[in-house]
Amino acid sequence: MTTGEGAATMTQPMNRAWGIGAETGAGRGWRTLRAILVRWLERRRQRLALRDLDHHLLRDIGISRSDARREGRKPFWR
Repeated sequence: MTTGEGAATMTQPMNRAWGIGAETGAGRGWRTLRAILVRWLERRRQRLALRDLDHHLLRDIGISRSDARREGRKPFWR
């Protein structure tokens, strides 16, 4: 085998197993924090959109107006 791209691909599993080039704990922490924040923002966006649906659309999806309001008032972290 040549020392080209194929050789680098073969060493990647070993590097991962030995922690070479692995992410630090802080890097993982920031990525986890970012994922949580993205999830919270998306949850808030969806709840506000649900709260703003008209009664015809709410009826189509089987949710009452009071259920939509209640869901829309929930904090984003729940």
